[in-house]
Formats: sequence, structure tokens, C-alpha cells
Amino acid sequence: IEKILLRRGLSLGKVAVLVGGPDWPTSVLCGILRLNLFQCCFGTVPVLLVSSPCVLAGAFMAGPSQDMSLSDKNLWDGLASTAIAVSALGQLASGILAMYFIQDTVSKHSDDLSRDREEHKKVKELTQAEEDFNQCYAEIIDWNKLPKFWLGVISTSAMMMILCFFVFLLLDEVCFREFQVKDSISDPEGLDCKGSFGCALVRIVKEDPPLGWGALGLFAIACTLHF
Repeated sequence: IEKILLRRGLSLGKVAVLVGGPDWPTSVLCGILRLNLFQCCFGTVPVLLVSSPCVLAGAFMAGPSQDMSLSDKNLWDGLASTAIAVSALGQLASGILAMYFIQDTVSKHSDDLSRDREEHKKVKELTQAEEDFNQCYAEIIDWNKLPKFWLGVISTSAMMMILCFFVFLLLDEVCFREFQVKDSISDPEGLDCKGSFGCALVRIVKEDPPLGWGALGLFAIACTLHF
């Protein structure tokens, strides 16, 4: 990635890495390499082709108004799903393109990239220290060396979390009221909370039967035991 970013100008490979690469690490690396800020920002502009469909999907989900007929609602939902699919395909395509140019650079400059460099010394020392830490950590948490009491606590916590997971996954309609991202918490037919977020947190859990509260309480106990 460094070799691609250090090339002068804006090649297709450089733009592919700026757009399709992981955004935070790529941005930090550009700063470490002291690359031209304007060139990096300009090379990232094609990300609009990836992010715009996602933004449009949110707008389509909200729709032009809340009093839509069923046919209009289905139309906007269909457009939202299409926009999300287009955004996902764009992100996938940019990622594949970035990986292609990275792999192409590795294959063409493997000898140069495999040489030891002075700046790698601290990375090697840190890697060795991390390996020593991981080895020590593995010895401490060895399942066979764990006291029976804590073995029971952790096992109970894990089983409770698994049980809660299945309840939330398979019985979600019994535990919680239906609520979508596009819905309003003040909607009388929904949560009817008049803009109170605290009220929405409580009312989204069904009270009859109180299975949702039971599962949430069980999950809280499991997290406490695990902690």
C-alpha cells in the first residue's frame, strides 16, 4: 500500500486504494507518509459513487411522507433495497480493485518489499512482546487450570447468553414491539412516546407476556457473571 500511495500523480491503483481500502488506516498512512493533502482528498472523491446510494437508501426508507398508501410504501421500500444493493456492490467492487492492485504490486516488487528496513525494528520488537504476552495470557486462562468455581460461573454465564440469543432471535415478535428505522417514536400506532427517548426504550419491550424483560434481565445477569 505504501508503494502504491507514494507514486506521483493519481493512478487508478492509487485511487482504488484510497477509495476501496480501509478508510481510517489508509488515511493515517497517508499522514505518516506526508502525502499531498489535496491530492489525497481529490483521489477520494470517487467514494461518492459508493456512499451516495447508501444515503439515498435512507431517504427512500423515510419516504416523502408518513401517510402513504400501501402501494407507494412498497415502491419506496423497493427503491431503498435496490439502493442498498447498489451501494454494497460498489463497495465490493472498490475493495476487489484495491486488493488487485495491492497483490499486483506485491508480485512485481516482492524482493524489494521483503527486505529488512530500519523502521521495521521497532515493529519486530513490538511483535515479539505481543507474542510473549499472548503466550502468558494463554497459560493464565487455560481451561484445565481454571478453578472449578470460576469454571462453573463462566459456563453458567455462557449458557445464559446462548439462551438469551435464541430468545431474541426466534421470539423477537413476542419480546419486542415492531419498530423500524423509518418509524417515529411518537407515532400513536407505534410506541406513542411523544418524543421521549427514555419512554421509547421502555415501551419497545412488550409487557404481556413479559418474556422480553425476562430475557433482558437474564442477559444482564449473564454479563455480570462473565465480567
